[in-house]
Amino acid sequence: MLPVLIYDVDASLRAMLLRVLKALPGSSALKIISAGASAEDTERFSGAQDGIILTIIGLSLHPDNRRRGLDLGRAIMRRNHDNYTVYCIHELTDLETVLAGCERPAGILLAPFSPERIASCLRRIVDEYVSLNEGNTDASCLTLTSGASTYRIPFDQITYIEALDKKLNICTHRQTVTVRGTLATLADQLPEQFVRCHRSYVVNVRSIRQSDFSEMTLTLFDGDTLPISRSSRNELRQRLESVWEVNA
Repeated sequence: MLPVLIYDVDASLRAMLLRVLKALPGSSALKIISAGASAEDTERFSGAQDGIILTIIGLSLHPDNRRRGLDLGRAIMRRNHDNYTVYCIHELTDLETVLAGCERPAGILLAPFSPERIASCLRRIVDEYVSLNEGNTDASCLTLTSGASTYRIPFDQITYIEALDKKLNICTHRQTVTVRGTLATLADQLPEQFVRCHRSYVVNVRSIRQSDFSEMTLTLFDGDTLPISRSSRNELRQRLESVWEVNA
């Protein structure tokens, strides 16, 4: 499920947001965690969630509340840049501040707020989330459980998997899902397009843009760089030659 947190000092707007969320198609995929808590508590609640979250942040006319809202959005996006963050902007001049902060918001709502405009913005986010996590058959997806959430992630969307401190980071084009486990236990669920390039990494060979066996690194299409271990070098080279020859 997609955890939802709402921070806005405007009680009437919070109530409108909650009504719209509950009426959305696909609302069963949403889990309201907090609405009306302080910015500090909202940030704390966000850090306790698994996977990506949806946070709706109001930038009220009061300067202190605007600052808290902006700081909250930045903190949440630093924790996971794939989180969905929607800003409710009460004053148009704050739009420049949000965009200048490179927050990459998932949505922006401008006053005066209406249920129709809110629904249009949030429906797109919910549809995308449902498509990423629930709209695929198990045969084409990696099924994972993280806390109370179950993810079905299309294999073609996974760029690489990182093992770190007895946890696995499943990195995709849109999100990072963290679960407990090891690469060894996950290996049997992965199709042939995945190969181990390092003891801590499994990579989707279709996501590799360039290999450098002198520097022992891989560069992915999204710009990420992964290490190559000496023990994995020969198998990785053979797999890449095979894939690139087929695609030539």
